[in-house]
Amino acid sequence: MQSRTFCVLSSFALALAVCSPSNAQSSAPTRDAEVTAYCEHVATLANPFFEGRGTGSKGNNLAADYLEFYYRKAGLRPAFPAAPSGSEGAEFTSYRQDFTVGRSTAVITEVMSYFDPAMKAPVTNLRAGTDFNALAVSGSGTVQGSVVFAGYSLTKGPDGYKTYAEDESLEGKIAMVLRFEPIGGDGTSRFAEAGGGGPRWSNAAALRPKLQAAVDRKAAAIILVNPPGADDPRTDNLEDIHTSAGFGRSLGVPVVMMSLAAADALVRAGDADGRSLEDLRKLADAEGGLIELPGATVTLDISVEEIPKRTQNLGGILPGRGDLAGQYIVMGAHYDHVGYGRDGGANPNNVGEIHPGADDNASGTSGVLIAMDKLTKIYEDAPADQPLRSILFMHFSGEEIGLLGSRHFVKNSPFDAKDIYAMINMDMIGRLREGKVDMNGTGTAKDFDAILDPLVAESGLNVKKLTGGQGPSDHQSFYNGGIPVIFFFTGFHADYHAPGDVASLVNCEGAMQVVDLGVEIVRTLAAREGDLEFQETESTWGREDRPTSAAQRDVADVANGPANPGPSMAAMKIRFGIRPAYGESGDGIIVEGVVEGGSAAAAGIKAGDRLVKWNADKITDIRAWMGMMGKHSPGDVVDVAVMRGGEEQVIKVTLKAADAGAR
Repeated sequence: MQSRTFCVLSSFALALAVCSPSNAQSSAPTRDAEVTAYCEHVATLANPFFEGRGTGSKGNNLAADYLEFYYRKAGLRPAFPAAPSGSEGAEFTSYRQDFTVGRSTAVITEVMSYFDPAMKAPVTNLRAGTDFNALAVSGSGTVQGSVVFAGYSLTKGPDGYKTYAEDESLEGKIAMVLRFEPIGGDGTSRFAEAGGGGPRWSNAAALRPKLQAAVDRKAAAIILVNPPGADDPRTDNLEDIHTSAGFGRSLGVPVVMMSLAAADALVRAGDADGRSLEDLRKLADAEGGLIELPGATVTLDISVEEIPKRTQNLGGILPGRGDLAGQYIVMGAHYDHVGYGRDGGANPNNVGEIHPGADDNASGTSGVLIAMDKLTKIYEDAPADQPLRSILFMHFSGEEIGLLGSRHFVKNSPFDAKDIYAMINMDMIGRLREGKVDMNGTGTAKDFDAILDPLVAESGLNVKKLTGGQGPSDHQSFYNGGIPVIFFFTGFHADYHAPGDVASLVNCEGAMQVVDLGVEIVRTLAAREGDLEFQETESTWGREDRPTSAAQRDVADVANGPANPGPSMAAMKIRFGIRPAYGESGDGIIVEGVVEGGSAAAAGIKAGDRLVKWNADKITDIRAWMGMMGKHSPGDVVDVAVMRGGEEQVIKVTLKAADAGAR
């Protein structure tokens, strides 16, 4: 393993940071300073202060402020006009390109009360933020009606379980719906697999379908409640307009969530037998059905408004010179991440936790910041009469939710596409292992091999050249625009899109080696005479070593594009649940790790196994294997031959369904 530099900031104050790089590979003061600066950037951007840099969030905007400070410090020229692109006489005075990424929901009014027959008086002291909250899926309206306890609101579950009888209506009623799914005495799911490392909840716990089931039966409003006693860290959570942003679009009726204490009081007031919320939960655990709560009449006055959700790309120009100055090389990275795990494909079980995004993609973001300084110095030292292309340094937002920032830039660029010579993308360059790094896009320009091979040979890195310009990162947008691209990537890992992607695990010296190679490529392209001839490529992006959450599969789907034969990840009905060993070659697939709760883990497949056959068909590579998996549905049983300890073993694997989304 390569020696690593670790640096953790305990506060946002970068000036107080102390970061001591290892001297195992380099003792030069300049090099130490670069590695230290890189470490500081990563640790700062991954600090909890930035709250995971979710697109359009406060932390995302603060990260943009941080980046602009360094654009100005580097002396870069603003890349964007203050007025919209194309405006007459627009001057380039801004480092920011604003754009919208859909809409967010804001609460205008949230009032809730109910009549307590025992007190013979209304309960009007329910407090928003403590007893209840309007959710992001809520519609606006004033509703008054009696409450119907709708249990888990399931139209279909295992063993014939269902909440609703045929054609059962909730018209005019307010439905109280339990989160998750029926539980046993220990608080764990009755539907998910018991033991064996299975998932906490099955797909029956998916939240959106159960809320929609109540709306489909004409419920006038919905009260969501956590089931008391459930073995889940979210049991005591009271979701709000922000934390529920990932629950989907508006349901068109008022939707609130009540705290356990407030909901229990409402149930006791409304139930003729004075039963508790836990009593009703136990009934719903055993079987479906509706329970009227006639004693309490609830009044809801909810008003919500959808507002544009804004974010920005950042760009600064290092001007070229001579007759090449009108052409641009883009060097970029995305600076957004998934925030609290509500957007961008994080594991639903981690929603609510800060996802620091140190490798993804504080590592690439920091790499571009360091490259700014290095290339600025290179340009200063170059002969005054040396023709050089301009360099456009960019940091994109919205990558995690569909490459939105880079796509917006390409479609709304203040520069003509023909003037963009090439794009160099750094996304997840922070986990270099044994010097191995992927360099994607080497086939997107006719002369790339001749240009790149000498630089790779001098880099000291174990570079895996991949010709395809497609992939689930921002270079894809430039490739789609007919621009040659290079994409650096050091591989997926177990902390991908998880709270564990922290700064202390970033290999700073390794990342700086990747940055150095990127800088040398930009330096070479900047001074090169002649055009680059763009070439379309087949996708070489296809390793199955990335996580399987639904939202991130959507991004991968966009990135794969029509050139990638076989089923996309998003189209698959099943998930196998392994991480192939990074950078391995040869027939079959070496398992680097297994995903907890996945098909492979449940069957007993282990790290170190090499998958060699699938129902007697030889597994040659990832792409072939994806084609095999695409033919299956949840519940299918396949014979998977693995090489373990020098011997071939056949393991029966029951294939599990893809993730159903928020729970």
